[in-house]
Amino acid sequence: SRFDIQFLLLDTVNEDKDIALARHVGNVHRLGEVPQDLDFEPFGAEFMRAYVRRAREFTPTLEPSLEAEIVNHYTNIRAQERSGTHDKLKTYTTPRTLLAILRLAQALARLRFSEAVERSDFDEALRIIQASKASVSDSNSRGQTRTIDPESRCWEDISDFLRRVSPGEWASMNDLES
Repeated sequence: SRFDIQFLLLDTVNEDKDIALARHVGNVHRLGEVPQDLDFEPFGAEFMRAYVRRAREFTPTLEPSLEAEIVNHYTNIRAQERSGTHDKLKTYTTPRTLLAILRLAQALARLRFSEAVERSDFDEALRIIQASKASVSDSNSRGQTRTIDPESRCWEDISDFLRRVSPGEWASMNDLES
């Protein structure tokens, strides 16, 4: 499935983790294999292929009550973004975001070998989408802001103004110039 979500992965400096990673990579290259002293037993490739094959046999569907909740949640987020009361991340919830939430929820149900999307699948899909948006926000809070051209900045300012002053309404040029 296609989810249309993005995560910003930052390579932040952490001396302990950097040392551990460098040692691991060095050992793998020196020995030609993954060390056997892991804290867990990794799944084998054949097991993973069989699991994915089995999961693909399921086509989970939404219960009508859950469908109504998803519609309500989506329209509430859109209304909050329009009024400027939601997040200030400069991210937007679009119909593609809704499709990503639905596809993620279905994929989570498939992982459980289930024909029904449950509330927990929907909640986890929302959490993943919110984490995706937050990953971009976190980079901005660390001072790693994106460069924005003057024309885009102008359109963002106009959009912010319209959301604050007259959500869903028209504004005159005089309103924008003041």
